[in-house]
Amino acid sequence: MSSYSLPQAPHSYREEEVHFQSGEATLAGVLCLPPGPGPYPAVIYIPGSGWAARDGFGMLPQHWEAFARRGIASLSWDKPGVGDSSGDWTAQTMQDRAQEALAAIRFLKGQPEIVPTKIGAWGISQAGWVLPLVCSLSSESVAFLMAVSVPVGTGDEQELFRIAHQLPADGYPALTVDKALAFSQLRIYLKNQHAPFDCIAQLQSLVEEEPWFAEVGAWDADAYDFLRRLEADISIPRLLETITCPVLAIFGERDTIVDGKQSAQVYACALKKAGNADVTITTFPAADHALFLSETGGMKELQQSFLKPAGQKIFAPGYLDFLAEWVQQRFGKRNQQAPEPGGHQPGGA
Repeated sequence: MSSYSLPQAPHSYREEEVHFQSGEATLAGVLCLPPGPGPYPAVIYIPGSGWAARDGFGMLPQHWEAFARRGIASLSWDKPGVGDSSGDWTAQTMQDRAQEALAAIRFLKGQPEIVPTKIGAWGISQAGWVLPLVCSLSSESVAFLMAVSVPVGTGDEQELFRIAHQLPADGYPALTVDKALAFSQLRIYLKNQHAPFDCIAQLQSLVEEEPWFAEVGAWDADAYDFLRRLEADISIPRLLETITCPVLAIFGERDTIVDGKQSAQVYACALKKAGNADVTITTFPAADHALFLSETGGMKELQQSFLKPAGQKIFAPGYLDFLAEWVQQRFGKRNQQAPEPGGHQPGGA
C-alpha cells in the first residue's frame, strides 16, 4: 500500500497508479489524465533536493489540476527509496537524476493516451541542474522545459546565497547572519579540501548551541558523503547554450533560496546564444521559492505554506494558469476547458 494518498477533493483529472523502470529501480507514481478525449501532451515533474514523494509535499496536485483543465497530462513519481519506489535517492548523482527523467519520458512515449512528440519536463530548485542534462543526453526526447526557481551556479554558491537571504527574512540580525556565513564558508572550504568528517564534526560542535545553527543545518557523516558525491562538473550556462526547444523559466521575487535575478539573466543570455526562438522568462511578485504567495520569502513562512493541505496551498496569483496556458498555446488542443477567472499577469524578468 502506498504511503502517499491522492487528494480527496473533487478534481478534473483521472488518476492511474503507474510503475516504470529506471536502472535497477522500479519507480511508482501517478499519471493524471484530462477528462476529455486524448491523446494528450504531457508534463513530467522533476522535484528539488532531498526526500520527495510523488505529490511534491502536496504542491503538485494543483499543478495536475491546472494542466488537466487544458487537456495536458501529468506524470510524477516517488523518488527512489521513497513511498512505493525501490532504490536509494541518496546514492544518486545529477546524471542519475537526468537518466531517471528520461526513463519517465520513455514510459510516457509507450502510453496510448500520450502524444510521444509532446512530452516536456517541469523542474524546481535542484532540478535546475537536472533539466539541462536531460536535454544534453537526449535532446529529441524533450519537447519543452519549464524551469521554476532554478539555480545556475554551484551548490556551494546557492547555499551561501540562501544563508545570506533566508536568515534576514526570518528575523535574524546582521551580526548573526555574518557569523552563520563565516561558519558556512569554512565548512564548505573544508568539504572542498576533502577534509575528514571528524573536522566537520568538530567545527559544528563549536556552534551547535547558536540559535542560527538549526537554520544552517548540521551535516552527519552520511550527509557529508552525499554532498561530496553530488559535486559534479556541470556548467549550466554551457548546457543551456545547446537547448533549442521551448523554454519557460519562472522565478519568485521573494525567493531567498535561489538568486532568481542571476538565473534569469543567465538563462536569457545562454538561450540567446543557442539561437532559441521560444524563450519565456518571468518573475512573479510576492512569490517565494515554491511560488507560494509570501510576505517575507523566509523559511518559516515557506514551511507554513507547505503545511497547508494539498489542494489548498496559496500560489502566487496567476502562476498555475500561466504554466498551463504556456504549454497549451504550443502543444495543446484549443477546445479544452477555459481557465478559471482571476488570473494575474506576472512581471517580466
